[in-house]
Amino acid sequence: MARERYFMKADDEDIFVLSDDEQSTENTLKMKQLNKLESVIYLLGGIIMVIGAGFYAFLFIQPVSCWIMLAGAVAFTSMQSRQRYLEPLFSIRRLRKIMSLAGWGFILAGLFMIEDSFSFPSPILYRDQ
Repeated sequence: MARERYFMKADDEDIFVLSDDEQSTENTLKMKQLNKLESVIYLLGGIIMVIGAGFYAFLFIQPVSCWIMLAGAVAFTSMQSRQRYLEPLFSIRRLRKIMSLAGWGFILAGLFMIEDSFSFPSPILYRDQ
């Protein structure tokens, strides 16, 4: 069987599998790829989100960096949600749910940063009685 699979001609030949040999395509996932513009938005959204979070964490222009973080999180999460895996594997569905939850967490973190910088609900919640 192995001799037929690797096209061995002599009985004393050794089996060598080279790294550039064709691999079976049975285990590859089918995924809807993003187009070029969506890929750029996805990459820039992630970079902008990290920059905004870093600036906010190191107390560098927090009123601006919180908006940068939120804009990056929205761009990153929206492009991440556009990527679809076309196979109904349980592990991939679970991974998609985790990624969606993380995306909502990024957006929620950006909103909490804005709330911390500007204290939006404070005037409404703590009015003088």
